[in-house]
Amino acid sequence: MFKTMIISISFALVSPALLAKGLKDLKPDSETIEKAKETIDQVKEAVDKKLEGKEVEPKKDKQQEIKKEVEKKEPTGDGEFYLGLGFGFASLKGSGGSWDTGFSGDFELGVRFMKIMGDRVQLYGTYRFVPVDIIVTENANQYKGVVEQHLFGASARYVLASKLHITAHGALGLASSSLKPTGTLTSTEDPEESGAAISLGGGAQWLVSSKVWLGAFLSLGAGTFQYSQLGVSTTVSL
Repeated sequence: MFKTMIISISFALVSPALLAKGLKDLKPDSETIEKAKETIDQVKEAVDKKLEGKEVEPKKDKQQEIKKEVEKKEPTGDGEFYLGLGFGFASLKGSGGSWDTGFSGDFELGVRFMKIMGDRVQLYGTYRFVPVDIIVTENANQYKGVVEQHLFGASARYVLASKLHITAHGALGLASSSLKPTGTLTSTEDPEESGAAISLGGGAQWLVSSKVWLGAFLSLGAGTFQYSQLGVSTTVSL
């Protein structure tokens, strides 16, 4: 349609020369026709060049930029820091006596120090505090208390999907028990223990809002106490 308009305009520019000859000489001579054809060809050539010069790629680039902007606006749960709170069930055993365990807590603070594979893998330095409720029976005496673990290490978060991350952690630290007798003691032996602790584990987290994750995790520990922990957690990225 654009080419047709250009051709029409060209005829409109040439027609006054034809009309000037009057109705008697309305039929143009061969020279006039040739000039008109040359003018039309020049206009068509200019239009073709202009159309050929138009690039389609910028439109694609613009679409890609828009897509990137949308992706940036989508919640990713990214953060330089994170706070995690969890609870679950734990099985823990010391060096002597019978150990019964129940609920466990899990508080974690992470500080990101590296990204690899783009943003697909994020590494954090971590501190974890893990208290476990325990009941110890030794030499007919029963004690109730808690084992506390203070662990320093690292965790990794792998982006499996936009809202699903796989996590893994490893840490070293100290563990100690604090016990009180539940009745009259029949011996003076102290079952409390303390020493080194090692923890390894992993889990999965699902992004439920822009900065909040819900997940499940499994931890295994060795050292002064042997333990396993299965729980759920809430993590907030900061």
